[in-house]
Amino acid sequence: MKKLIITGALALLYTNIDAQRMPLPAVMDSIAANHPVVKMYNAEVRSMDAAAKGARSWMPPTVGAGLFMTPYNPKLWQRDGDMLGMGSVAVSVEQMFPNRKKLNANENLMKAMSSVEKEKLFAALNENFQDAKKLYYSSIVLDKKLKVVKENEKMLDFMIRNAEIRYKNGLSKISAYYKAKAALGSSKNMQLMYENDLRVNRIRLNA
Repeated sequence: MKKLIITGALALLYTNIDAQRMPLPAVMDSIAANHPVVKMYNAEVRSMDAAAKGARSWMPPTVGAGLFMTPYNPKLWQRDGDMLGMGSVAVSVEQMFPNRKKLNANENLMKAMSSVEKEKLFAALNENFQDAKKLYYSSIVLDKKLKVVKENEKMLDFMIRNAEIRYKNGLSKISAYYKAKAALGSSKNMQLMYENDLRVNRIRLNA
């Protein structure tokens, strides 16, 4: 499961999440792929994995060359009769031999730090998954409530028209009309509240 989450996190595609159109697994996949926390922890994990691989590397050898005990006057470098030229060319090669125990300790440290970052990633993902589930199901419930309110508004509109006709014909009191009007106003307020809550949920889910 953890391996699949890491693999999915590499798909860097930015998409908006719509709880009404996307199924929950697709929402989870989108979070695993796009969330900045996932990218941050994956970058840390890759960095430490690379550091663990390089912890056992040796320093490259150094090679040097130069003149040794050579006078500043170039004429003295040349052979003159029985006298040999002065000075010589020196070549040096150096190689640092690191401590094997120290290399093992550095490698184990980097691997342990990488494991810690992976656990932090999984904890952050689980926390975001839980928040996303709450927002997702809350949006579904709000959407259903919104549909019920809209259906009630249709019934109230019919009741208002019916009350108007009955009042004109003297078959009903004006109070029935105002009661229906008040109920319609309350229903519209509920509709606005549900729509705002639904909008907030979608913004938070996309965030």
